[in-house]
Amino acid sequence: MNVLQIKITVGGSDYYMSDQEYTAPDSQNFYFPWIVQAPRLTWASTTGGYIDVKQGSMALISKPNDSDHPFSGSDFQTLITTPQAYDATINYGYNAADLINGSVVLKSISNDVLNFTLYGTEYTDTVLSTTTDTNGATVYNPFGFGSLTYRRPVIQTGATAFANPGLATSGLAIYEDSAAMSISSSTTSTVNVSSYSDGEVSISGTGNDGTSLTQFMTATASALSIANGTPDVTKAGSAGSINVDLFQSTQQTWVKLASDVARYTNHEFYIRENSSGNATLYLIDRANNPASSTRLENHEIISVSFNPGYPVQAVEGTYTVNLPKSTKIESRNMSVRVADTEGLGSLIRVPIFADSEADQAGNATTYLTAIKNIEKKPTAKVTVPDIKTDWVFGDRLKFNWNIGDVTADMIIREMTYDFQNLETTVSGDCTLTRLVHDR
Repeated sequence: MNVLQIKITVGGSDYYMSDQEYTAPDSQNFYFPWIVQAPRLTWASTTGGYIDVKQGSMALISKPNDSDHPFSGSDFQTLITTPQAYDATINYGYNAADLINGSVVLKSISNDVLNFTLYGTEYTDTVLSTTTDTNGATVYNPFGFGSLTYRRPVIQTGATAFANPGLATSGLAIYEDSAAMSISSSTTSTVNVSSYSDGEVSISGTGNDGTSLTQFMTATASALSIANGTPDVTKAGSAGSINVDLFQSTQQTWVKLASDVARYTNHEFYIRENSSGNATLYLIDRANNPASSTRLENHEIISVSFNPGYPVQAVEGTYTVNLPKSTKIESRNMSVRVADTEGLGSLIRVPIFADSEADQAGNATTYLTAIKNIEKKPTAKVTVPDIKTDWVFGDRLKFNWNIGDVTADMIIREMTYDFQNLETTVSGDCTLTRLVHDR
């Protein structure tokens, strides 16, 4: 039975509701008909390469005197006087995987209706740990990933001791000015040297978490305590051979950093429960074109719209390399620019995570070219009946639109579930060709 299942947690108690009343066949939970405006949820890339709930809304009937309602009695008083988020879960059709494990926040009250904004899961885990320096101050310790050379700052924690910024002990090198210091011992947390004379310190080595995009996303999944610690890379077959070199010295959330990394490598990712109900990070190569596709017939389509591709002036970004020069380490700014239609079109700037001068004409140019090729493609938007819980990001749809004499081959990048009208709208980059009718 395809019914809407919503659970909201208030004051430590779970309340079950829907847009109709029923008892779930797989449990003893009774779903009260408190929903007067069923949810509308849109997932899209919200920042960089992270796909999350971009916008969501729903409305409940207000029942402040009904103890079966999540917001009654003192909880209603708290709702209207203390702004806060309440945990919320949405499922459809008794799937093992919930569509969303997020939260709701009261937006407004209109007559006897409580209007809520829906949010996805908020991941607030941060990248940098803290350490105590030689002045006794608590400071952030940088985080290194990939193959790094002469990176700084390196935090001094003792007379001849330095904090390890996440690098493997094998192949580790630490420098005073441009001269290598003798390492007496090293662990994943501390590097001890034989002597140090108060010069500028830099460090080279390989990230303890690895060097590839797949390994970085695995580290992200671990940091976010995602139930399934292994990312799903079914739609990102080359992620294991894509290099990521970064040295993060300012505090940032893991989601934001992973979003930037995904953007740079022309990937996207989202986090959702798998068929076993375990949260999983799904990684998608935006250049991936699945061999299998779903064919839509005209009678299955409610509406279609197309946007022609817009010219891309260029895709560009900058990064820094560190090189020994005389007795010092010199930082040099590197720029990468992949032009398409100089002087016309959009200018796209992306973060670059690279370490060497060779990356300028190598990996960085390759990744930015891939971004350019996607960004200038046409896009399609199609609305179909029902809630398509079996469609996911990166899936391929094909359809002929006879009214417009167009054939479309598209990849899903954005998805909207409209539970009020029981419709699904998807959009994404596509290839358009003229539809030739048989005579």
